[in-house]
Amino acid sequence: MLIILLLTLALVPILIYASDPEDPSVLVHPRDGVVMIYIPAGPFTMGTNTGWKDASPEHQVELPGFYIDKYEVTISQFRRFVADGGLTDPRLYQTEQGRIIFQNEGFQPRFWPEQLNQEDNLPMYGVRYFEALAYCKWAGKTLPTAQQWEKAARGTDGRLYPWGNEWDSSRVNALEDAVASGVAGDYPKLPAPVDAFPAGASPYGVMQMAGNVLEWTLETMAAYPGNTNPYAFYPHFHRAFVPELRGGSWQLDRRFTNTTFRTAQYESISHRTFGFRCACEEIQEIEEVGDE
Repeated sequence: MLIILLLTLALVPILIYASDPEDPSVLVHPRDGVVMIYIPAGPFTMGTNTGWKDASPEHQVELPGFYIDKYEVTISQFRRFVADGGLTDPRLYQTEQGRIIFQNEGFQPRFWPEQLNQEDNLPMYGVRYFEALAYCKWAGKTLPTAQQWEKAARGTDGRLYPWGNEWDSSRVNALEDAVASGVAGDYPKLPAPVDAFPAGASPYGVMQMAGNVLEWTLETMAAYPGNTNPYAFYPHFHRAFVPELRGGSWQLDRRFTNTTFRTAQYESISHRTFGFRCACEEIQEIEEVGDE
């Protein structure tokens, strides 16, 4: 029996198919063919009392259930978005700065010419915030909030890394363990394929939530409740929209490659280490269709 799951999204309802009828927590989105994992509703511990000051203090956050992409969006998936007119459709560009740049310059990700001939399963890197958001909108999804991202990365036990509390270089693509394909100097030239390092999966089975590429989240970076020593850039962020990036990258070491590290960048800035994944809200209805 084929199970079809109907989600209520911002644009139109999108049908999502259970990849395993016995496990509807793992789904395949029909628009971009991405495997998504369900993160159940409930509280989790966000932030840290021992790490970066801008990631403090620990606090409890209650979230409704949601789906998040199991893997970072790949070059192959982004090619499909481009082939479908994603870079030229003004309806997909949702921020004021994104619309201005679209009107004045048009869009092409910074490294797109070289990515046309790269391995399909590499994460899409070098994207600006509004390009990542446009892809997610095209796919009927959105970027995860920082709260959604952190819960998907660390679960409910407050772990520092997706796999636990002890650093293990065999589980992550980070600077001090330059294992990605192609090395230039001290830096890997490219990120690793999105399905590399399976032992580094989060408690929910979400992959590469530490290292590989920094991932855009939906909202501007702001101090956590109770933070008495906020990050020095916060006053500047309050005057502009500066989305948060999470997870560290292959060009950062273990200090930055964990579940609580947070940084931010202006939405018009791209970097070789910037990538993303998408999320969508909880299932609203379940409809069963006749036997196949």
